[in-house]
Amino acid sequence: MNVMNTKPIIGALFALALSICSGVSMQAQQSRGLSFLETQTDARAAAMGNVTLTKTDRNYLYTNPASIFNGDTKLTVSATGLMFKTQENEFVEGKLGFGAASVGYRFLDRHVIYAGFRYQGGMKIKGSTNDQWGYSRKSYTPFDWAVDMGYAFKFNKMFAAYATGSFIQSYTGRVAYAGAFSVGANCLIPISAKSDINVGARVADFGAPIYYAKNESYALPTNMQVTADYGLTISENHKLRAVVGGKYYFLPYKAQVFQTNVGAEYTLFNIASLRAGYQYGSKETSLWSVGAGVALYGAKLDFGYLKSLNDFGADRLVLSLSFDY
Repeated sequence: MNVMNTKPIIGALFALALSICSGVSMQAQQSRGLSFLETQTDARAAAMGNVTLTKTDRNYLYTNPASIFNGDTKLTVSATGLMFKTQENEFVEGKLGFGAASVGYRFLDRHVIYAGFRYQGGMKIKGSTNDQWGYSRKSYTPFDWAVDMGYAFKFNKMFAAYATGSFIQSYTGRVAYAGAFSVGANCLIPISAKSDINVGARVADFGAPIYYAKNESYALPTNMQVTADYGLTISENHKLRAVVGGKYYFLPYKAQVFQTNVGAEYTLFNIASLRAGYQYGSKETSLWSVGAGVALYGAKLDFGYLKSLNDFGADRLVLSLSFDY
């Protein structure tokens, strides 16, 4: 199968996703819920401008599930921790944190199954007496978690596609449940023995609105992502990768956001990497990022720091550890 033959497959995947999104969007209020689904789950990608879908060799489920086919990996395990820079005040105490773990198993060469878990929480909303009759609001600790499953299939050496699904619980003083789904495709195009171009696309986090009460619902942060990255092996000990991408949150309609991401990575001796990037979006999402990583004997340790460009966003520190077998 050549690249031209894969176009109908890509088109069918995204037509299906968009039709599902259109069907559920009219039910949602115009506020985006479950923001933890937007939290970066990989330190390498975070350091490169908070990109998604780049060619990778770690944290496949939450970065690019099709990238595992670029190597000989059979079993992969990853974990990520993230801490937001938050300030306590009279209403909030504690620190907001995020954690994720995933595992993937490749079989019969063309198939991969994934499983993962994400959790975000740690802050406490303080109770208060807020009216003249002494009505008191109890303190509570909001949190979100998701159990994630995924499957990827390789059509040939260049093209692969995947689908993921998530079961979500959210607690904001009341418990709510939701399901989110994603579909995507990836194409790796060799240019020469020393360079390649990787192109990925995905429609992510589509599903029915989440209901905290009969008359209180929120649309999921449904979005479309497109990323292209270029890799160059300068010599055996020096490698470069540059990436550019875009993400468009098209649900809910009154909270649409478009953001662009650019980043770069330099790798020395196939061991140490330095990274930097920039994300341009709304006043809450624009940021710059830096990071580094070390890879040795199948283990990869990475960290990234994301600095918000204004007071509306939150700075973040991300740490990831991955093992491939």
